[in-house]
Amino acid sequence: MQDIYSPRQAFAITPNDAVEFTSPTTAIYVGTGGDLTVLLMDDSSAVLLKSVPTGTMLKIRAKRVMASGTGASNIVGFY
Repeated sequence: MQDIYSPRQAFAITPNDAVEFTSPTTAIYVGTGGDLTVLLMDDSSAVLLKSVPTGTMLKIRAKRVMASGTGASNIVGFY
């Protein structure tokens, strides 16, 4: 039985303050650490995740990674 939260597709994320993903993520991978500002699936305000370490996989349902406040890079979204 496959876990319904297991990623099935991946895409490179370019942080953007205005554009939402076509589907919310099930996870976000941070290739190069730093701050990450995300807009979660059911929120209307973004949240800043401070000092996310390199190589971290965050199991979060996000609809956007904001450019403002994001210093992390090499970000990959999964859904």
